Amino acid sequence: MTDKVPINLMQLRRKHFVPTKRTEEYTQRLLRQLGLPDKATVGRLALGRSLADLSDLPKLDESSSEGVGKGIRGDTLFGDDLAIWVALVVEHAACQGSLGGIDFETTVDLVLRHWDRGMLLLWKDWRESDEGLSKFLENLSQLASLPSVGSTSVSVSAGSNETLARASTDPIILRLGEIGIISGTKESAEWTINSSGNAPHIGIFGKSRKGKTRTAKDLMVQVRKHGVPLLIIDPKGDLRDPTESAFLRALEANIVCLGREPIPLDVLACEAGNEVRTADGFMEALKGAVPQLGPKQLDTVREITKHLLVTSDVVRFEDIVDAVDIHYNKNDLRGDAMTASLHKLRDYSLFEPIVSPSEFFKKTQVISVNEVSDESLKFAMLFVLDALLRFLRGGPDAPMDRERGTRALQVMLVIDEARRVMEVASASLINGLVLECGSKGLSCMFISQSPDHMDRASDDIIEQLEVVASFEADVSPKSTKRMFRAGARPRDIQQLELGHLLAKFPGETDPVVVKAWEP
Repeated sequence: MTDKVPINLMQLRRKHFVPTKRTEEYTQRLLRQLGLPDKATVGRLALGRSLADLSDLPKLDESSSEGVGKGIRGDTLFGDDLAIWVALVVEHAACQGSLGGIDFETTVDLVLRHWDRGMLLLWKDWRESDEGLSKFLENLSQLASLPSVGSTSVSVSAGSNETLARASTDPIILRLGEIGIISGTKESAEWTINSSGNAPHIGIFGKSRKGKTRTAKDLMVQVRKHGVPLLIIDPKGDLRDPTESAFLRALEANIVCLGREPIPLDVLACEAGNEVRTADGFMEALKGAVPQLGPKQLDTVREITKHLLVTSDVVRFEDIVDAVDIHYNKNDLRGDAMTASLHKLRDYSLFEPIVSPSEFFKKTQVISVNEVSDESLKFAMLFVLDALLRFLRGGPDAPMDRERGTRALQVMLVIDEARRVMEVASASLINGLVLECGSKGLSCMFISQSPDHMDRASDDIIEQLEVVASFEADVSPKSTKRMFRAGARPRDIQQLELGHLLAKFPGETDPVVVKAWEP
């Protein structure tokens, strides 16, 4: 007799819940009909629909019980509310009097049965609503004892990104600088960063000791006061300084010192069907960190990564390195730049799959540096950014308040020493974050010593920087024109007084000088 395995929430997070053929069929139908963003959203809707039905939960039909595909990981299917879902499933079984004992396998079976029944019920609801969205939502709200839905403008998509459902659409008005007064006037240098008519991205530039970091930190604190989490990339390790403790406390930040501890993120987490995109991201991060690698080497590591993602529940960076070594030994290949680089990256223990992307990105994180190689720093930065991009793409657009013209912010990405990222990141990564993810609730802040450091960025990226601010800096005429429009000249930036910056604001034709702080 074997002992039953008790419920383990971490196991359930990593468990791949594979839908039945029937569940998969109805899921795909509703995805097309309702315009929902992903299978996890439909899965949660189905679970809730089945749990609302207190009749006996049927066993899975043997003719359709065979699983289809890789399935959905528990942390994606349940989001941040895994414990609540498990409690509801157990409570439902207890109400039916079928709870002779609860263990891991029983819980998994109950989830699959609720999922299957819920999909059948949802499809029936859809057909009985004459396939009309408004009536369908009204019927669901009545089943849930919620107020009736008044119009089809109500969003039904929640996606795998649970933080969006809680994000506020209140206007976030930021002041540029501790003083933030436009020179020659008494006007405040303010703007609404989450105005839906503008991109929420910022560029802050200036020489050392002129005030750019001071001003950027002040903006971060303002954003954080609105409940928005931040992901801060700190490649110089400045924020490890003890003098920054008050700032980090104000942000309620978790700081990770690369070289001393791994980033506690399941950076290779992906839903079924997204293995190719995740493998591509791994390859591009490796390519940016180790530019001497050739196409054949990169294609090898891409294929190995893709295979592991398809066949394994949880993939660690170390698993990829081991699989590459096995491939080389099996094919009598000699070690080369790729194996040497992978071994070196592994030695620094850059990642540990402790928390899911949804858990990681909903809290303020500072990725700082202790002692790591340049390759390791670049790889860690690039793959964390790729994980953020995959996470946001997997969720719906951020909620909007159309009356006030605002969109909720989900997270602010802050990249200090932006030049280091711009020099190695692929165009698809930067374009994805800046051009695509504003609608997902992402705000990007780029910090560097000169506007010239953004010269590799496309004109589309530069146009998305709605607010550009520069303290005294060495800058070319080309960058001045790109950043501040035709009316600005390099000397306008090169001759700024200490504590003052030149700024371009949304909707304004010409840049203005702003007194940011008192020298």
